[in-house]
Amino acid sequence: MRRLKFIQVIAGVALPFPLRAGSPVRKKLESIEKKSVPSGETVRFSRQELLEFAHEELREKKVNGIWNPTFTLGTNHATGAATVDFHRLQASVQERPPGILSRLLLSGARRVEVEVRLSSERGWARVDVLSAEVDGWNIEGRALEWLINTYVMSRYPKARINEWFELESNVRQVALSPAELTVLIA
Repeated sequence: MRRLKFIQVIAGVALPFPLRAGSPVRKKLESIEKKSVPSGETVRFSRQELLEFAHEELREKKVNGIWNPTFTLGTNHATGAATVDFHRLQASVQERPPGILSRLLLSGARRVEVEVRLSSERGWARVDVLSAEVDGWNIEGRALEWLINTYVMSRYPKARINEWFELESNVRQVALSPAELTVLIA
């Protein structure tokens, strides 16, 4: 499940780990990866499935530094929020202590909220960060780039944020609605 990690990102899970055997999300992802979903069919991931998946994975994998993830879905956009201890997260993900700037600015638990827009067509997709807040403070420009590079790109070096990427496994399009994430098979 290499390129379908965007579903984990939309679900609010920032770490790539295997899905629990038998979970509805895992079964659906496996059917997409194995290309067993017929052409023209749509696979649906309900908001509740995605939310349960996010909570389950954080709990099962004992991810240090992220608590209480939640999100809302809209028409091709999502807003996710969580309490994040950047130091614990960095230590658990990168296995190294945070730098002095990070220790000074991001120590302790912080409420983080991020809004993204999902665009998709003809086998391509794009996730754009529309806004990011840490404890109510808007983060943009170089500070946002630093957060993305430090906490996302260091873990997902092949991730594409704010640029188009090709979908795999015969996926033609992905779309968000207030109730679900849909995956259209080519």
